[in-house]
Amino acid sequence: MDKKIIPIIICMLFLTPLIANAQNIIKEKSSETTSLYDESAPIWSVDDSWAYNVDFTGGILDALDFELNSNNLMLTVDSETTSSYNMIVTGDLTGEISINKLQIIKGKITDTTISGDAIYSKSGIGIEDVDVQISGKFQLIPGTFIIDITLSFTPAYGSINWPLNVGKQWNIPVSYMQGKLDLIYAGQQIFDDLDIPNVLGGQPVKCTSIESKTVTAGTFDAYKIEGVYEEIEIYYASTAGNIINVHAVSDDYSLDMDLKSFTYSGGGEPGAPNKPSKPSGSTTGKPGTSYEYSTSTTDNEGDQVYYWFDWGDGTNSGWIGPKNSGETCKASHSWSKGSYKIKVKAKDTGDHVSVWSDTLDIKIQTSKNKFLYNHFLFTKIIQHLILNYPMLRFFLKK
Repeated sequence: MDKKIIPIIICMLFLTPLIANAQNIIKEKSSETTSLYDESAPIWSVDDSWAYNVDFTGGILDALDFELNSNNLMLTVDSETTSSYNMIVTGDLTGEISINKLQIIKGKITDTTISGDAIYSKSGIGIEDVDVQISGKFQLIPGTFIIDITLSFTPAYGSINWPLNVGKQWNIPVSYMQGKLDLIYAGQQIFDDLDIPNVLGGQPVKCTSIESKTVTAGTFDAYKIEGVYEEIEIYYASTAGNIINVHAVSDDYSLDMDLKSFTYSGGGEPGAPNKPSKPSGSTTGKPGTSYEYSTSTTDNEGDQVYYWFDWGDGTNSGWIGPKNSGETCKASHSWSKGSYKIKVKAKDTGDHVSVWSDTLDIKIQTSKNKFLYNHFLFTKIIQHLILNYPMLRFFLKK
């Protein structure tokens, strides 16, 4: 990989679309049917935030090489328009930077911070623009450095093909990136509007599994994302609304990210009912048998509430209601053999939709009792024939 691609990896610190090339197959026994489970793009709200632990090694053209670490890279939704989100990026950095134009300027950095913003389109969560500044000092070397990086993407670069589901594979759409890099050290302009152009996309990606993934922020049911040809592993969790873990390596860079903490509203609309309770009901069952599940929530304005069950098999209940605020809602469904995740959302009479509930995992499988009964019945029949037909005993002994 040419080092021109490395600025893209910087963008990977800023959100899902640059690395979340989703690929997910629910891992089950080969004899069982897997459930395709569609995952819509996350809906963010102002003040949603994600903090990461990051280890990042790479370079930008022939201008810079670096080994950077952050124990608190914070991404916060600052504002939104009808078509985009504005994300504020802040954090402290440690590590080592080498300014290749000045061979003597190489060493560990101190008092170093990153700040700026990134803009994402709401349609597909694609990145449109990045504008960040890294400023700090070299240990034992006098002088402050300031690095400004601006990037723009045409069209917006979004690598997930929503809705995301198990087993889905596609090629990332091509996007053209234009960027500039400025570097000032000790008051001296080292680089001025250094061009960092690139063409992104075209790689095949695939969704490989939904796994239980533990990170600093907790344990999540997460989509595991892998590059078809490159060493990339990304875990995206819908309950966090973002990436929770990344491991990516090439000849020219390496990146490891781990979600440290987050505040995510789940995309509920202002005035919507509160988050519904996790569906309650059987977690095991037989194919073709209908099972009943229940949930409830409240509406702060006292409005009546409708409920929508997602059965995890590509079907749903449609809106059920209205129910009074706090009243239990029940719905029934049957499945074919396999494993599924049930979740529910609610809306009020003003069509304000809530966040999704936590998911309930269920397993539908053929009962072993039926096989045992058939075996018992067959044995009884054979015994009856042998006892009542002596000639049959004679032939069986032969």
